[in-house]
Amino acid sequence: MRQRRWDEAETALREALTLALAIDNPGQLRRTHAALGRLREAQRKREEARAAYTAALGVVERMRAGLTTPETRAALNGAAFVKQLTDHLRDS
Repeated sequence: MRQRRWDEAETALREALTLALAIDNPGQLRRTHAALGRLREAQRKREEARAAYTAALGVVERMRAGLTTPETRAALNGAAFVKQLTDHLRDS
């Protein structure tokens, strides 16, 4: 993405998304959706960026649903990456 090689970045992120889904890794899945959001923002594709950030927050919600203590839920709610995703959605 830094080199603005959008097609290559998209291919790599799609592969990462496929792998994260296959191994059911929520952390990697969330990060990949967020990276797709950043790619779409860089490409000025706001609706697609918003969809990717929404998908990332959906992963966070599923993670939150699996937590059993209020402390762990609070820790997840206060995580910097959750705030960043929320900020991206608010700004898009």
